Amino acid sequence: MKLSKLTLLSAATAGVLTLSSAAPASAQLKPEAPRVKTVNMTGDPKAGEKVYLQTCWSCHGLAGDGKGPAAGGMKPPPTDFTSAEALKQRSEGEILDAIVKGKPGTAMYPQPLDPQSIVDVAAYLRTLARTPLQEKTLIEALSRGDKEAGRLLYSSRCWPCHGPTGRGNGPAAPALKPPPADFSDPDRVIARTGARLYRVLTAGVPGTAMAPQDLTEKEKFDLIAYLRSLVQYSEIKNVPGDETPEGDARSGKEIYEKRCWSCHGSRGEADGPAAVAMIPPPTRFADYEKMKDRPSAEWLSAIQSGLAGTAMYPQRLTDREAWDLVAYLRTLGRRKSEVP
Repeated sequence: MKLSKLTLLSAATAGVLTLSSAAPASAQLKPEAPRVKTVNMTGDPKAGEKVYLQTCWSCHGLAGDGKGPAAGGMKPPPTDFTSAEALKQRSEGEILDAIVKGKPGTAMYPQPLDPQSIVDVAAYLRTLARTPLQEKTLIEALSRGDKEAGRLLYSSRCWPCHGPTGRGNGPAAPALKPPPADFSDPDRVIARTGARLYRVLTAGVPGTAMAPQDLTEKEKFDLIAYLRSLVQYSEIKNVPGDETPEGDARSGKEIYEKRCWSCHGSRGEADGPAAVAMIPPPTRFADYEKMKDRPSAEWLSAIQSGLAGTAMYPQRLTDREAWDLVAYLRTLGRRKSEVP
């Protein structure tokens, strides 16, 4: 007896359905249990340092001294982790709680960190406290800093951003946001402790163009000694008994036409015949907006000491001649409305 194709097809289909319904339950997919990442409760201070520099330094400071740029108006102020007493009486649980939950009544808000990062940054905070011996060692190292050696380092590394006199107005500064530090500002002296400057040179400043510097320990302390010498506690003012020499612009013009015009141009436009190949180009004294607020001391320093990294070398002039030249340079600045 022959079976039709339709009959065979129906039988095969029925068999498949029967086999499917009879499949064992073990063959069905089961949801996997979530994998819990283990946390090393010892913490890694090096990993914690990276977290600190991303999330904590703006309040607590690069050195952990509670003097970060955002700390100025905070009451109470951020914790000074460099103090040996800061964390001495706090348990590990209290420190972790402060990071996870924040501290009511302060600017310390809960930190959105993963568990391992929380433990790591807590481990790093423990390393910031300085013992009296460490403090003494730091002070001694700062006192041995060689200012002249630091000046040479500054001239080879720092001036393009921070300027020849440390005012944060170097040729690269206009393109930098935030702007470079002004080391001449006396209001920042207290915040710029030796420990903080050391930390900046070692780790850089996150979110800025200030990168870690490849310096030896001695070079760091030499550079710190020089940076501290750049503070200007008062601007030079014309007061009786302490007057800034005014200079003779006519005498200065004669000096300019003998020494300066070939680079800076006959009218201070930085278009002299020797300027074509200069990188960076000579200063454009005709730019009134840039020149009007330049302190007299800075003009004098550039003339007498030169500008590192440029073709501007120290000029062999007497103080009187230098002031005459400054007086003439100031006459070259022209407002835009005065440009033909």
